[in-house]
Amino acid sequence: MSLGYAIRQKLRRARKLAYIVARPEYRAAMRRQTYPAIEHEEMFASQRFDTVIDVGANIGQFAVTAHCANPGAPIFCFEPLTACVSRLRALLPHYPRLTVFDYGLGAEAAQFEINVASNLVSSSILDFTDLQLETYPGITVVGKEMIRVDTLDAVATPEMTNGRTLLKMDVQGFELEVLKGSTATLERIAAVYLEASFLPLYAGQPLASDLVVWLDAQGFDLAAVYNVDHGAGSVPSQADCLFLRRNKVTGAGA
Repeated sequence: MSLGYAIRQKLRRARKLAYIVARPEYRAAMRRQTYPAIEHEEMFASQRFDTVIDVGANIGQFAVTAHCANPGAPIFCFEPLTACVSRLRALLPHYPRLTVFDYGLGAEAAQFEINVASNLVSSSILDFTDLQLETYPGITVVGKEMIRVDTLDAVATPEMTNGRTLLKMDVQGFELEVLKGSTATLERIAAVYLEASFLPLYAGQPLASDLVVWLDAQGFDLAAVYNVDHGAGSVPSQADCLFLRRNKVTGAGA
């Protein structure tokens, strides 16, 4: 791992910790070693939602941020990794609008073997590429786990798309599979917010351009790009992309 990359990571974590400590609403999560994903506050500053579907919830980093940024909104968390689910459920007494489902989402109901990453957040059904290991040095596969996957269309209830709804995905290369299993539900979704890759970090994953084209065909326009990340490389590797449904009022509080 390059010294420069390691230093940048440590500084970034220190700044994030200092910010979280100063926010009372985040302290309960921090005490349980879930550090809210404050990098998404910028998106929530301009977009408000009545409901949030969090696919790839991990240990609740995004869910806690969404909970605090959208007062009154229920947050439906889908997460298949056993270690993550237990930590998600530990948050429920403190963030009561979270609901946890202990399985993943995809294009069909199935069982998959997932690659468990050393940092958990990089865990993926897809195999790591050499480029992934070069771009994010120090992150390795430390195990395998069998997980259950269903489709959002099969499990979505009316409550999950009540009011202005956000579908968030952080599924490490499995984005298009989740979307393919959500086509009916997408008709009731106002916004899609996902982590998209510009480089093939996982074997066979769709890149950002593929996701833009697919969502365009479903009536969503790319509205903003946040949190562009280079990893240890010199070019952007991934970013968070916000898509808004075409021909609908999408401003804050809409």
